[in-house]
Amino acid sequence: MALSADTVITIKPTSGIASFALSELWSYREVVFFLAWRTIKVKYK
Repeated sequence: MALSADTVITIKPTSGIASFALSELWSYREVVFFLAWRTIKVKYK
């Protein structure tokens, strides 16, 4: 897909609590767990 020089693409974030996707958070639960664990480990070391 070729875009011309005059093409403008606007990306807007969704707003509100409905935009918070629990399914997306659940799919990345291991990453969230390890980031939280790292923060706790460093804070109380």
